[in-house]
Amino acid sequence: MYYDARGDDARVALTLAKSAVDYGAVALNYVRALGVTKASSGRVASVRLRDERSGDEIDVPTTCVVNATGVWADEIFALTEMSDSHQITPAKGVHLSVPRARLSTDVAAVLNVPGDRRSIFVVPFDDAPYTFVGTTDTAYDGALDDPLCSAEDVAYLLRAVNAATTSDLSIDDVTGVWAGLRPLLAPQGGVALSERTADLSRRHRVTDTGDGVIHVTGGKWTTYRQMAEDAVDALAPYVSSLTKVRTKKMPLHGVSSWRPNTELEIHLFRRFGDDTHDLLALIADQPALGEALIEGQAYVGAEFVYGVTREMATSLIDLVTRRTRAHLHDAPATLRAAERIAQLVAPYAQWDEAEIARQVAHYDKLVRREFDAAGLEVRR
Repeated sequence: MYYDARGDDARVALTLAKSAVDYGAVALNYVRALGVTKASSGRVASVRLRDERSGDEIDVPTTCVVNATGVWADEIFALTEMSDSHQITPAKGVHLSVPRARLSTDVAAVLNVPGDRRSIFVVPFDDAPYTFVGTTDTAYDGALDDPLCSAEDVAYLLRAVNAATTSDLSIDDVTGVWAGLRPLLAPQGGVALSERTADLSRRHRVTDTGDGVIHVTGGKWTTYRQMAEDAVDALAPYVSSLTKVRTKKMPLHGVSSWRPNTELEIHLFRRFGDDTHDLLALIADQPALGEALIEGQAYVGAEFVYGVTREMATSLIDLVTRRTRAHLHDAPATLRAAERIAQLVAPYAQWDEAEIARQVAHYDKLVRREFDAAGLEVRR
């Protein structure tokens, strides 16, 4: 049984970005690297960026670049080094959610998969009456931007749970599905590739190509800080002002001695830390923002407004899949509330009625694409 180590990976990523900004970094959302220019010495001199929303492009002068782009690392390597790269072997992992009433658990558990040399996790979501099940580990050769959970993936997980519990789950119990890709290190030259991606290393590798570009490949969330330290250490030949690592004991953004008391404060504190005060101020000014918007979920209106005004959310999909986990908990219920959420944030996001309709339609399309791929029906 696992009592600790629960986490919301999207909130962790956002907290790290906020922490970096606290220390002087500039964080940009929906900005794509198009290429680099190099000086006559061969050293990187600038990076060409494009704002994916406006289409504007800009050159940013620099003396070094860190390529820490996960499963896209090979693409950036090819962009900066002008040569093919095969350092990453993507592996797909999927999860599904069911109502906790159908699969009740107070702590995370590990279940062996009959007939397979793998285990899966059964984990209760915090602050939501749902349990999620996962993960798989299979080779993947599709589009990196759009991995999907298949009907076979769903059947695999349901069979594993039903073999170990009396829940007797079916596809009708599934309320959410999602898939992600692990950036596993490809075998080095001369090493045979196992048929099982589960056998590939979860370690990371830092590569200095000698031109001011540092490539970080492999790794996983649980070692992110060590990966970052190794990458920064590799910058020493290019940045003379580097100081001794400070992040081993550095509090992340939102850490404080304040502790919540009410049910709403506890819910917000678990997600926003000390920034909870900003959301409580929104609710004090507009009490309606303290109301939950999605059936069966605790997310209140202030969280969606805050996502737009303070956390760089630019779309309804951003809000329900990344700033909150509503879509993962229960996609059909979130879809039913989609228009209400869009209407709420419209004044802050500067959306007119046509844009609201477009945002809702885009989310509807996402839900149906994911559920269709998984062999599930969207019940509205």
